[in-house]
Amino acid sequence: MKAHHREALLWVEVTGGMQGADALSVDVRQQDAVYSIHRGPIDDLIPILIEGVQVDVRVCVQESHGGSEGTSIKHSRNRHLWRVKRVLILRFSSIGDIVLTTPVVRELKAVHGSDMEIHFLTKSSFRELLAHNPHIDTLWTFKDDLDEVLSELQQISFDYVLDLHKNLRSSKVKRALSQVPSSSFDKLNWAKWLVVNLNIDRLPDKHIVDRYREAARPLDVQEDGKGLDYFFPPDFESKISAYGLEHKGYVAWVVSAAHRGKRWSVEKQASILSSLRMPVVLIGGPEDTEIGQALEKTRSEGLLDLCGRTDLHASADIIRNARLTLSPDTGMMHIAAALGTPIISIWGCTHPKFGMYPYRPAEGSMIIQPEGLRRRPCSKLGNRCQYPGWCIERIDDAEVIQSIETLWTQKGMVRPI
Repeated sequence: MKAHHREALLWVEVTGGMQGADALSVDVRQQDAVYSIHRGPIDDLIPILIEGVQVDVRVCVQESHGGSEGTSIKHSRNRHLWRVKRVLILRFSSIGDIVLTTPVVRELKAVHGSDMEIHFLTKSSFRELLAHNPHIDTLWTFKDDLDEVLSELQQISFDYVLDLHKNLRSSKVKRALSQVPSSSFDKLNWAKWLVVNLNIDRLPDKHIVDRYREAARPLDVQEDGKGLDYFFPPDFESKISAYGLEHKGYVAWVVSAAHRGKRWSVEKQASILSSLRMPVVLIGGPEDTEIGQALEKTRSEGLLDLCGRTDLHASADIIRNARLTLSPDTGMMHIAAALGTPIISIWGCTHPKFGMYPYRPAEGSMIIQPEGLRRRPCSKLGNRCQYPGWCIERIDDAEVIQSIETLWTQKGMVRPI
């Protein structure tokens, strides 16, 4: 196919033929420089050529000069050139990982607006994290088995699948939608294995949000410089006053995490809490009720235990209204970042170098880790430790107390209980 493109000629070469082609790429060259490939002109030129097909071809645009053609290529860009109107995003769990997808969702909508319909598939237990996101047009959920929704998804004409989970389940979705182009983010499993098992660090200095964004690059996603999103239901009513709390007048304290290597013992937390002078609100799920009850006994006043007494949005509201949040490497840490509450994040067997640290958190936020432990990170998930007694227990109490007091005073005067 040959077509005029402004002063240049456009050559499109399909490698491997139209049928069974995995992708189509095109190079646009003029003289010795590669053109920026703008969506508008390209879309106008070749929508029929690639209708219903993803193309991975070389884009070639050359300009004639008295019978001679430019030949030098400085660089090339692969790009999907068909109109993508309906995208399915995959991220099934968990709280933090789903919250970390929100910049890409927002940025896709900002670029494409109403021209792109965004669908999102997740587990039903995490539905509330996305149910009120205005950038998502359709939210799909399943409880236990993907077969609950696959037949319905196959009835929809998706143009692209963006896999931000990349596991066996997400592969099953892509197989069921085998005719739909897709891309996945890099989980860096090999690099993580190297650093955990051999202490060889090949991890890139890159946040997981940026790796999500790289996976969405074929969809022309553009970084907007903003942080994470968290949306409350329109009818949500805050219970801060009902709990007797003052806006920005307390520390939100997340008491636990999924794996032992990510959380302090009750004794460690009690030691620090007993030394603090400001009001503290304990946050945790129903499984943390006993922890909350034990910690409540460490102070006669100024400590409110809400473990197991608040749902996701109510817990997020506690964080939103706190002066600061102390949290281990958990989903609530990422919710605090999304809500703009300063964070003191506590790290043990996992490590910020995995790229899961708070993304664009509020000013003054801090990361605290045990010092001098060269074998960290101990494990990818925080379920194993390479040190006796769990390395997270080696964090200095005095450092934590000083950090809390410093961040508290930066946001206002310490008001003794």
